[in-house]
Formats: sequence, C-alpha cells, structure tokens
Amino acid sequence: MGLHYLPEGKALIECITKQMNNYRLSSSLHPRIDRSLLEAEITKLLCGPSNYEIREGKTFIKSLNRYLKNEEPNKAISVQLVEGESGNIISTFNSFNDCAKFLGTSRSSVSNRSVKNNQFKHQGKLVYLQRVSVSLE
Repeated sequence: MGLHYLPEGKALIECITKQMNNYRLSSSLHPRIDRSLLEAEITKLLCGPSNYEIREGKTFIKSLNRYLKNEEPNKAISVQLVEGESGNIISTFNSFNDCAKFLGTSRSSVSNRSVKNNQFKHQGKLVYLQRVSVSLE
C-alpha cells in the first residue's frame, strides 16, 4: 500500500515506536499516548486509498511522484564473483548477504561493488562483482 511514504504514515510509525516501551521506566519523560486514539488513526490510514498506483507495469508512489526503485516482477538478483583478467565466474550467490558473508564484508560493500564494477583483490586475484537477474518463472 505504500502508506509509510505518506507524512501521516511516518508520523504513525514514530508514534507507535515511541509508545512501545511506554512507562517501562518510572523516570520516563515521554508523554502518555492514548492507545485507542492511536488504533483509530491506524485504522483510518489503513482503510484509505493505497499510495501505490500501477503504471505501465511498474509501481508508482503517488505521494513521492516517482516509481518504486529496482522493481522487476518475477526477477531475483544474484551476484557473481568474477575473475578480473579471464572473466571466469568464480562463484555465484543468491543474495548480497550470502556474498558479503563469503567475502567477509558488509552487504552495502557488495551492493556498491556490484554497481560500480570496481576490481578488488580476493585470495590474491583481481576480481569484481556482477549482478545477474534471474527469472523466477
């Protein structure tokens, strides 16, 4: 539904997180949140129209006036570790997380390296990461 992109959705999320540990500590300075009012606001938002719209097969976020990024229906992204000189595939991973664990790095490093195609040393070889779309059909 994309309601978390709306200002009202963001405000509700913030309100929910603030009340989660309400009064857990006697020294809490957070104001008391009326839970019934909070539930009514959530219901009102959820009963409203979706913030998403399908345009030309893509999901459009109305409140942001842009398309949802990296959306390819029925496609998954795999990552290949490729030897720089020969172009031979060393290994294929089903997710950025699997690749990150294998390389001993962070998921964001894997994502950045796969976008920029920067070569780096791995086990004494120059390698790079390459994204591969895999059809789920």
